[in-house]
Amino acid sequence: MNTLKTRFFLFLFVVAAFTAPLTAVMAVEKSKRAESLATKEEEIALAQKDIAFARYQYYLDISDQKNNLKQAMEDAKAQYEQLLKEQPDLVKAKQTTVNQTTIQPVVTQKLVDQQVTSSKPKTSTKTKTS
Repeated sequence: MNTLKTRFFLFLFVVAAFTAPLTAVMAVEKSKRAESLATKEEEIALAQKDIAFARYQYYLDISDQKNNLKQAMEDAKAQYEQLLKEQPDLVKAKQTTVNQTTIQPVVTQKLVDQQVTSSKPKTSTKTKTS
């Protein structure tokens, strides 16, 4: 019995000696894998955050650009309306009157009175017979 116990304990010791390092190596590899997955998830989350921020900035820039263009359009419209109001005055200020004497040749026309008499057709008394 004593040898059976020693063999049994020896067997357990050998199995424990081989499985303990295997278990330790597997645990280390599992922790490395978990750390690499956590690192990749952090990188993905950071990239998504950067993308979301860039999209937000893009929309802000577009909104600012729209507002600036609307303001420019309103300013141009106000300037146009102001110029339309001032246009008659500006045209009058630029107008000049020039008196110019031109010599035109005298054309003489001769009036001709002509009486037109109409002649009545003569009635024919003869008819042609075939």
